[in-house]
Amino acid sequence: MQKKLLHLVGSRFDTLKNRAETRLNIQKHKTLGTLWHLLASLLTNTAIIFAFLLVIFLIIATLSFSLSIFLGSHIKGFMAATFCLTLLFLIPIWKRNALKRYLVGIGIAQYFEKRNYRVTKK
Repeated sequence: MQKKLLHLVGSRFDTLKNRAETRLNIQKHKTLGTLWHLLASLLTNTAIIFAFLLVIFLIIATLSFSLSIFLGSHIKGFMAATFCLTLLFLIPIWKRNALKRYLVGIGIAQYFEKRNYRVTKK
């Protein structure tokens, strides 16, 4: 009786130990997957921002030189381009609430799309 009981307890202990190890491994893989997903998102967003800044720089240079040819002076061209771009960048400051509502709406929509994808994926 004692041997059977010890064998059952040992067997149950091994089963629980294996189950705990399996759950730990699953959690570790989920964590690693999430970490790599965040890292990939960070790298992708960094590349997009870098490309966007490069495009803005090229647009500024092109606009400045085009306006300098049109106005007949490099100083006037660069000043006109600076004025145009200053107005372009001040619009979000003036319309801050409308822009905030728009961006929040986009964020909420993306959250529910991701959540819906996870639900339908399972």
